[in-house]
Amino acid sequence: MCLDRMSLITVVLTVAFTAGASYAQKCGHLLSRTTSITAGDALYVLRSSVGRTLCPGCECDVDHSGQVVASDALAVLRIAVGMPEALSCPPCPRYNFVVFLTDDQRADTLWSMPIVTQRLVGSGMQFAEVFATTTECCPFRASFHSGGYKPCNTGVKNGTNLNGAMSHFRDVDSFARRLQQSGYATGFIGKYMHGYYPGYVPPGWKSFVANEDGGQLLDWLHLANITYGTSTDKPATGNIVAGVDEYLTVFHRDEALDFLGEHAAEPFLLFVAMYAPHWPITPAAGDEGLFADYVPENPAFREADLSDKPAWVQRAARPVGNAPCVGVARAVLQTLQSVDRLVGSVTDAVNAAGVADRTYYFFLSDNGTMWGEHRLPCDKGMPYEESLRVPLIAAGPNVAKGTNNEMVAPEYDLPATILDLAGLDIVGDGVSLVPALRGAVGPTRKELLIENYGYLETPRLNDGPSWSGLRIDDETGKWKYVEYATGETEIYDLLADPQEMKNLAGEPAYEALGISLRDRLAPQKGLLLLTMTLEPASVGTEYSKRLEAWGGLAPLSWNVVEGKLPNGLTLGPANGVLSGVPTMAETRTFAIRVTDSGLGTHSQKPQEYSRRLTLEVKPPS
Repeated sequence: MCLDRMSLITVVLTVAFTAGASYAQKCGHLLSRTTSITAGDALYVLRSSVGRTLCPGCECDVDHSGQVVASDALAVLRIAVGMPEALSCPPCPRYNFVVFLTDDQRADTLWSMPIVTQRLVGSGMQFAEVFATTTECCPFRASFHSGGYKPCNTGVKNGTNLNGAMSHFRDVDSFARRLQQSGYATGFIGKYMHGYYPGYVPPGWKSFVANEDGGQLLDWLHLANITYGTSTDKPATGNIVAGVDEYLTVFHRDEALDFLGEHAAEPFLLFVAMYAPHWPITPAAGDEGLFADYVPENPAFREADLSDKPAWVQRAARPVGNAPCVGVARAVLQTLQSVDRLVGSVTDAVNAAGVADRTYYFFLSDNGTMWGEHRLPCDKGMPYEESLRVPLIAAGPNVAKGTNNEMVAPEYDLPATILDLAGLDIVGDGVSLVPALRGAVGPTRKELLIENYGYLETPRLNDGPSWSGLRIDDETGKWKYVEYATGETEIYDLLADPQEMKNLAGEPAYEALGISLRDRLAPQKGLLLLTMTLEPASVGTEYSKRLEAWGGLAPLSWNVVEGKLPNGLTLGPANGVLSGVPTMAETRTFAIRVTDSGLGTHSQKPQEYSRRLTLEVKPPS
C-alpha cells in the first residue's frame, strides 16, 4: 500500500540527509518505473541508505550496488508533493561478457602470465577453490554451453560418440541462444567440442568461427577447414575456408578483434575457446626457450610409496622424478604466453571501444592436468587435485578485488552468473557467483560431485576405471571421497594432506566417515555401466553373466545397440543378464546400452551409458 504523503516526506528527508552524495545503484534508475511510491519503494530507500541492496520496487533484473544518492531521495519527495515528471528511469545497462577458455590449463600456472595477472587478477577476483567436475574437455564444454547442466542432464558424459560428443548434445537449448534472443551479439571462436564437423553452425551465434576438430589439432601453424557462419534459433551451414597459415592462438586473437570491431557497440558475448595449452603443446615462435629451468615443486611429484593408492595408479606409476613431465610443464608455460598476449589485445580493443566500464571478463580452463604427481602420466581425467583444479578469474564493473574461497564448479556456475548479470533467468544446476563478485563471504556450497566416465579406460593409462566422488567443505573439514568402478575407494583429509599422499580409506578410524560419504555420494552418481570385461564362454555350456551398473533412476533397461551377441546368447532387457548356451566357437564384439527411467533436464532424454564388450566362445572341451 502507498504511504501517506506526510509519512513519505519524513522518510525522504531522513534519507536525503543520510545518503548524501554516495554511490548510485548500477541500474541507473532512480526508484520505480511507476509514479506511485509504495511502502516497498520507501523501504528500499531506507535500506539503501544503510548499505542494503534489496530493491522490491524495481522491475530491473540488474544487480544493485547499494547506496542511493541525494537526487534519488529528492525524486521521491517530488513525487510525494505532486511532481511525478521529476522521476526518471533511464534504460538498464546491458553488460558485455568476454570468456577466455583455455584447454588443459592447471590452476597453478597463472603466475607465468603477466598480462592476465596485471589486468584481470590485479583488478578483479581470483577464485581459489575451482574444480572442473569431470576433468575432461567435452563434458565440460557441453555443460557450459547448455547453461550449466551436469553431464547426467546434458547426456554428454565423455568425448566418444558412444557416450557423448556433439552428437549427444541438445544445442537448440544453449546459454548463447538465450543471450542472442535477449538482444546480445554472440560470438564464438575456436574449439567447440568433440565430434564437431566443419560447416556446422550451432544455434545462437551471431558470429561462429570454429576450427575443424573439436578435440585436438595436430598442426598449429597450418589451419585447415575453418568454419565461418551465423545462426539464430536453428542450426545453420557455414562457409568452410580450406586453409590459413597462421599460428593457432594468433588466429583466435585476430578473429576476436574482428568480432569486437563489428559488435563492440552492441551488448555482446565473446567466447574465445582456445586449444592452448592442449597436446600437442606448441609454443609460438620466440617462446620456445622460456622457463628453461622450471621444475614443478610438489611433494607428490616424487611420491615413493604408492601402496595406498588404487591398483590402476600402481600399474601406471612412472619412475620417481618422472622427467618427461618436466618438459611438458615447461612447454605448457611457453604456450600460455600467446594466450597472455591474446588477453592483452582483447582488453586493449574493449578499452579503445569505450565499453570497458560495462564489460565483464572471465578467464578459466576446462580441466587441469597431472605433471607427474603420484608418478602418474602427464594427463587428465583423474580425481586428484592437479587434474581437477582450474583457474578462474572475474573482472568487471564493481567486482570486488581479491581472492574468494567459494567452492566453484565453473562449467555450471559461470553460465549461471552470466545469465544473472544479463538479467535473464538462471537455468541448469549452477549457482550465480554475483554475490561472491560483490564481496559476499563464502563458501556456501558444502559439497561438489566430481566424476569421470571412461577417460582412464585407455592402454596409455593402463585401463584405469571410471570413478565418482565428492569434494566436501563443511563444518567437519575438507574431505575428498572417490569410489571406483572396481570397488576401490580413496579418502583424503585435504586440510592435513593437501597433496593427497595418504589414502585414509580402509583405516579403522575413518570407517564411519567412509560409510557416511559413500551414502552421500550414492544418490548423486551418474548412470554408468560398470562391467568392463567378460569371462570366456564354451560351446554347449550354459553361460550367465549379470552386467553391473551404478547410478540413474530405477528401473533400468538393457539392449544391444551395436554388433551381435554370440550365437545362442540373449540379453535380458529388464535385468541385464547375458545368458544362454553358445552354439559355435567365435569371438564377438558388441555394444550394450543401459538406460534409466529418468529425464535429463537439458537433454530431455533418460540417462544412458553404452560400452563395447568382447566375448570369446571357446570350442567344447
